[in-house]
Amino acid sequence: QIDRISPRSTAELLEYLPNVSLTNTDPMGLRLNLGMRGFPSNRSTYTLILEDGVAIAAAPYLRNAILYTTPVEKIARVEQLTGSSSILYGPQNMGGAINLVSRSVPKSGEGGADVAYGMHHFGKFHLHYGGSNEWGGLLFEGAHIQSNGFKDLDGGGDTGFGKSEFVVRGHAQAGAARAVAGRRADAHEERGRRRRRRQGEEGQGQGRGRRAHQL
Repeated sequence: QIDRISPRSTAELLEYLPNVSLTNTDPMGLRLNLGMRGFPSNRSTYTLILEDGVAIAAAPYLRNAILYTTPVEKIARVEQLTGSSSILYGPQNMGGAINLVSRSVPKSGEGGADVAYGMHHFGKFHLHYGGSNEWGGLLFEGAHIQSNGFKDLDGGGDTGFGKSEFVVRGHAQAGAARAVAGRRADAHEERGRRRRRRQGEEGQGQGRGRRAHQL
């Protein structure tokens, strides 16, 4: 569904959630100001924002101000939690909690790319690829977004920005590794039994030959 919406920012994606109010302080949604169930939206202070179940606020137990926003390119799905269910995830959740779930390691080799270019030298590049086998899996993901801004400063320079993120995620299958190691050990033991059996048969044949010569 996120691919169908094709949002430009995380703030634009979260506008589709019920009981959510957003205050945009910049056109690209770099700073998330989100409120839920009537609570103020200033820096998402009264709403707990999570990324893969971990609070992204620098000090959630002191001041739950959001200074970092998960790029929309990394988000695979969104979980909205209200009421008592949000208590499990941490403090400062009077309005509720929103969990931004990132892309997981795929079971088979798959990937994708997203490239965009627009006015004011706006550019976006997103690439991800990953896969799994009997030993484990890996996912490589990178995203870059930039813009020169829509105006120039009086003292010189533009009002643009540049933001890059790179993620490497993986997991190992310890049980599968042990199973493969066990199969290899069994195969090695079987080869050893066959070798000893052949040596025994050759020894018996040589013994019969010597006895026949003596008779």
